[in-house]
Amino acid sequence: MLHHTLRSLWLWRDRQRRGRKLLRRVRSADVAVISLGKSGRTWLRTMISHLYHQRHGLPSETLLNFDNFHNLVPAIPRYFFGSLAADRLAPSGRTWAREVGNANKLILLVRDPRDVVVSFYFQLSERATSRALRRKGLESGDAVRQMPMAQFMLDDRLGLPRALAFVDAWLAVVAVHPASMIVCYEDLRRDPLSTFTAVAPLPRPRL
Repeated sequence: MLHHTLRSLWLWRDRQRRGRKLLRRVRSADVAVISLGKSGRTWLRTMISHLYHQRHGLPSETLLNFDNFHNLVPAIPRYFFGSLAADRLAPSGRTWAREVGNANKLILLVRDPRDVVVSFYFQLSERATSRALRRKGLESGDAVRQMPMAQFMLDDRLGLPRALAFVDAWLAVVAVHPASMIVCYEDLRRDPLSTFTAVAPLPRPRL
C-alpha cells in the first residue's frame, strides 16, 4: 500500500514538473512539430537541423533542441517537438490543442499507425528506461514482452486505439490552424527531397 502511494505521488510530481516545462516551451515556440512517438520525429528533426547546419555553419554534430539554434542565430525559429495529446489539459487548465494552436506554424507528422504501434512495442519491451515505463503505468519491459503482439495492438492505452485517437484529435486542430501542414513519414521515405522542400520554407521567429 505504501509503495503504491509513493509511486502515485512520484508520477504526479513528475507529470507536474514535465508539464510546466513543456508549457513554457510550447508558449514561446515559433514552430510546433507534433507526432506520436515512433512516427519519425527524430529523423525529421535531424533533417531540419542539417538544413541549418548548411545555411548557418552550425556544428554538424548538434541537433535542433527547442531554442538552442535560435540562441546562436536569432533568425532561426524556436522549435517544439513533442507528442502532446490534443485533448489533455496543460498546467494552464487549457487543452494542449489550444496552447499549441498559438504557434506560428503547426506541423503534424504522421505514420502508418500499424508501424507506429509495432515500433512502440519494441521500444517498450527492449529499450525503454524504468522511468519511461513507469510513466506509461508499466512495471517493466517484461510486462510488455508477456503480451502477445495482437493484444498489444488492440490495447486502448498502448495500441492502435491510442494511435488513431491521437492523430484524429490533431487533425481537427490542423484543419483550423492558419499555418499548418501534415507530413507523412512514408512520403519522406519515398520522396525526401520534394516532401522536405514543402517543410523547408519556415517562418521567421517571434520578436
